[in-house]
Amino acid sequence: VIMKKNIMLLIISLCSFLLYAESMYPFENKEYAFKAYWVDFPFAGCKFKFSDNEFFIEIPELDYGEFEKGNSINKIIKDDYSIEIIDNFNYVKLENKKYLVLYYKDIISILIDCENNDAFFGLNVDSQYVVLDKPGQRNKVGIRGDSEMVQNIFSSFLVENINGVDISYIRRGQYYYQLTSPWVEGVPGYGIGEWLQEKIYFDTNEIVFFNGYIDPNRPDLYYKNSRIKEIEVISGSNSWTFKIEDKPDPQVLELPIEITGTIKYVIKDVYPGTKYEDTCLAGIYYLHDFTKSLSKTQ
Repeated sequence: VIMKKNIMLLIISLCSFLLYAESMYPFENKEYAFKAYWVDFPFAGCKFKFSDNEFFIEIPELDYGEFEKGNSINKIIKDDYSIEIIDNFNYVKLENKKYLVLYYKDIISILIDCENNDAFFGLNVDSQYVVLDKPGQRNKVGIRGDSEMVQNIFSSFLVENINGVDISYIRRGQYYYQLTSPWVEGVPGYGIGEWLQEKIYFDTNEIVFFNGYIDPNRPDLYYKNSRIKEIEVISGSNSWTFKIEDKPDPQVLELPIEITGTIKYVIKDVYPGTKYEDTCLAGIYYLHDFTKSLSKTQ
């Protein structure tokens, strides 16, 4: 009888473990070093982590002068968290704070503050994309923004007049590490054939693609607007076409070769919006694999 009870307890424990494993998100129980803002916070010195149902983040100092003086931390948040799903958007809820969390496997985790749209682009500290420096120094985080070094060129972009003010939907501005100001093509219909072009000054073969219109407080806008279903990537004489999943989480487009210089992205097909034809692209970023960089210098 005792043996049977022990076996039953073992089975129950195993089932509980499997249920817990299945319910756990890939970004949980991980630590991430992050980049934010670019101009105000050019190199990441802060981290956030999910650990045993507790969330921790070092909020960076937003004032550039203060940051330069070494005052890199504004405050620290440490609290229990829960996960809420709204329209397929995942939210991390604290007692007095709420973040939209976007993730790719257990490598990329991005938080967007629902109060002010501040975004923190985190990469797993145990991945090949992060180099941790000595305490008090800045970590090297291998994600780079689409507008860090040069302004983009667009075939078209949407301009809306809202309360007498013209709003241009074009990814250009001071805060490059953000996802709530999308590029929206500006031609009638779904924008098939419209394109954006940019230039990067480093070798990469991993493109981090964010589809659609992302607003942490209006997840419905993702589905009301059109999203990209198929994109062509052109670099020099090479071109590749990728199928894009219909989700706001980042997707990594892996190229067969490393590229640098001018890159062009052409819309080939879309997921039609439930209300608007306008096709939106939240952002394009690039991964920097430090293990490859080190092997090239050796």
